[in-house]
Amino acid sequence: MDVSHKKLRAGSVFCVLLLLISLSLSGCQKKDEDGKWLYTEKQLSAVEALYGQELPEVLAEFQLKESDVSESAMPGAWDMPESVSIEGKEFSETLHFDVSNGTFYGVMFTNLFKDMEDLPGYIDGIMKKITEVYGEPTTYPGIENRLTSEDFPSGVADSLKDGSLSAWREDWDVGEKTICTLTVSVVEMNTARITYECRMRSSRTG
Repeated sequence: MDVSHKKLRAGSVFCVLLLLISLSLSGCQKKDEDGKWLYTEKQLSAVEALYGQELPEVLAEFQLKESDVSESAMPGAWDMPESVSIEGKEFSETLHFDVSNGTFYGVMFTNLFKDMEDLPGYIDGIMKKITEVYGEPTTYPGIENRLTSEDFPSGVADSLKDGSLSAWREDWDVGEKTICTLTVSVVEMNTARITYECRMRSSRTG
C-alpha cells in the first residue's frame, strides 16, 4: 500500500471518529446531528474498514486512549464520552466488540424513552429518516412484531401499561457489510428502550 493511500484511509477513519464521538475538532466538517448516527456511504465504508480489529487498533485509528472511553456493563461494549441527539432525544453511543475474540463489529445508540404518548410518532419520524437514506426495510418477512406493523402503536401501548416485556424491530441492509436495526423494547411499565445499531452483517447481539 503506497503512502498516499495510507494517508487517504487514515483521513477517512479520522473523520468517522469525530462523527462517532461527537467531538468538535478541526479537519472534518460535520453537516448536522444526523451525520453522527445516519451514516453516509463514505462513513459506512470507513466504519466497515474497522470491522474485525481489536480494541487497541480501533482506538489507535480513532486517535483515542482507553481512558477516553468507559467499559460498559454489557460485555465487550465501550461507551463513548458524549451522547448523540436523534430527532431531539439524547442517545448514549457504544462501540461493540465480540466477546469471543475481542474484535470490533458495530456501534449502538440507546435511549430510555418515557414519553409514552409520543413514542409511536417519534419512532415513525426516525423510520422515515432512515428510509429516506437507506430505502425500505429489509427485515425478514417472517419476523413478528415489526415496527411497520399496523398493530405496533396499540401493542406497545398495551405492553407499556402492564409492563409486559415485548420488542419490535426493523432491519436495513446497508453498505457492503452492514445491517442497521432499529428496536423498541418495553423494559418495564411506562419505559421503553430504543436502540439503533449498525453492525457487521454476520454478527448478532442478544
